Amino acid sequence: MSMTKKNLLKSVATLALSLGMVVGMASMAFAAQKTVINHVNLHFDTSEIEAGSGEKKIGVDSSDEGFDVAGEEGVATNMSGSRWLTGNVPEFKVTLRADEDHKFNTSSLRNSGYYTLSGDKVYFVKSSGTSNSLTLYVKMAKLSNGLTRGDLKVEDADWNEDTRTATWNGGNYANRYTLKLYKGNVLLTTVDTTNSSYDFSNYITTPGNYKYKIRAYYDGSYGEWATSDEFDVDNDYFNDHNIANRRTTAGWLRDNTGWWYRNANGSYTTNNWQLINGRWYFFNANGYMLTGWVQWKGAWYFLNADGGMATGWVQAKGLWYYMSGSGSMLSNTRTPDGYYVNGDGVWVLSLIHISEPTRPY
Repeated sequence: MSMTKKNLLKSVATLALSLGMVVGMASMAFAAQKTVINHVNLHFDTSEIEAGSGEKKIGVDSSDEGFDVAGEEGVATNMSGSRWLTGNVPEFKVTLRADEDHKFNTSSLRNSGYYTLSGDKVYFVKSSGTSNSLTLYVKMAKLSNGLTRGDLKVEDADWNEDTRTATWNGGNYANRYTLKLYKGNVLLTTVDTTNSSYDFSNYITTPGNYKYKIRAYYDGSYGEWATSDEFDVDNDYFNDHNIANRRTTAGWLRDNTGWWYRNANGSYTTNNWQLINGRWYFFNANGYMLTGWVQWKGAWYFLNADGGMATGWVQAKGLWYYMSGSGSMLSNTRTPDGYYVNGDGVWVLSLIHISEPTRPY
């Protein structure tokens, strides 16, 4: 009886093993029968992607059998902010999944030739994946808003003389404006605004002839400069409007951007040097005082932390430089006190001088 049970158990085990082998071989045979996808055709719709748009998806479909496009879409990978800007190159991620009886060709799926991209123009970037699923990245051409300078033309540049406010018609496209206010031929200030008017009352404080120039922008595009009508202000204007006729006082001013110097006539220096109280300062294109290194007409100058131009020895980032009496940096020469500076203006240790130069201020 015991032997009979043993034989029975052995027979059952043998049968189970045989069945397992049959199932395994069947599974292997089934797997081996999967159809290989040797090429992928995709059709793209990018019509919603343009400068100014906030759309993050493109349409992607295929007439091929054997795989599906996840969501029938591509998802943006490089949108910065809430909308596309002029000059952006949008990139999208597309996911493909093979059907149960198909598989992707893993030896080819990383190559651009594995894909035919039709419809709206996109370009292959890269791809990766397995026999069951792959990820494809494509990009569009650089975005252009299609606007011309004529589309960003500013018209009706005028004044509200009661409030000393500039007004204009910027059309349908502009999202920013730059204005330059002049008193006669003297530039008083340059401002940016997203509004269609600007209050210049803080600048129109003395009698004179005022006008402004204005340019419209949309992302990277801009229109031509337009010039406003002239606004003639005399003493009667201030009396009639009960406004104090203020004399402008020269001096340093500071805002959130930095320091700038207002001259007695209300103007300020831009892209140039100015001698103030016996010291030279350099101001950028917007009129703000600079510090550190400045290159001017082929020569290098160093501006101290207070903006004043340096002369003599200067130490910057651990290196020593010598600035001439006019402020320009010396190079490939010996300094008046006998030290050698190389082509980059850096003091070079020599046997003659083995100690660091002394900063004269």
